[in-house]
Amino acid sequence: MGNGIREVWSNTGTYDIGYALNDMPAGVYRLVFSGYYRDGSVGEIGAKHDDGTETLRPEIYFNDKTQPVMSICQRTASGNGCNTKTGNYYVPNNRGEAAQATSRGYYVNPAVKVVLTEKGDLDFGVRASEGVGDDWLIIDYIKLVFYGPDNIEQYVALLQAAIDEAEAWDNSSTSTAMANELNAAIDEAKTKLTSTDGDELEAAAAKLKAALQAAKDVDVSVLKATIALAKKEGINTSAAEEVAR
Repeated sequence: MGNGIREVWSNTGTYDIGYALNDMPAGVYRLVFSGYYRDGSVGEIGAKHDDGTETLRPEIYFNDKTQPVMSICQRTASGNGCNTKTGNYYVPNNRGEAAQATSRGYYVNPAVKVVLTEKGDLDFGVRASEGVGDDWLIIDYIKLVFYGPDNIEQYVALLQAAIDEAEAWDNSSTSTAMANELNAAIDEAKTKLTSTDGDELEAAAAKLKAALQAAKDVDVSVLKATIALAKKEGINTSAAEEVAR
């Protein structure tokens, strides 16, 4: 498709968008899914997300591991494809906006890990056993990454990659508070690099990635630019500056 986005819309039946790889070498694999699910119409989903009535029907599967596809309700600031307000959230509302949002790195789901102790098969994808009217699944990409043998070095490398990604991100687009939280998360992650516990290293990488995503979700770059222009006109910007902090 032209913008690389696939979608399932208002499908009340079942579907399984899956792949199979045979005779894969032993080692650690992680499946990364970029996309989201909207449970029903755009007008109602914000309230459903907040009151706990939202149902995340599609699931990401990787051999015997499964997890729900993340909700469309993630961002509380408009822009970058998330332009439609629903409750407390701003969300995409067409494929073009979905492509814009995912290209910014929004809606990357937590990775699912499978360890093959010997050569074997891998089955992965996204599926649902039911749907509702006006629901909407977006698939940007499904990426399978092989990390090599299941040893401590690959977990250290995983955490270091997360630290490098977080440090490389330009935090001027987020609020000062979120930038400070991200910097604290980076510092905490660095203290885990000497760990010899693979689970601890992997958890630290996941925690840092979540902190980075949270900072990205609070995009105040437009607000900061507006404040600068307003100051030139002599307009009181104290309330806006409080939001940008």
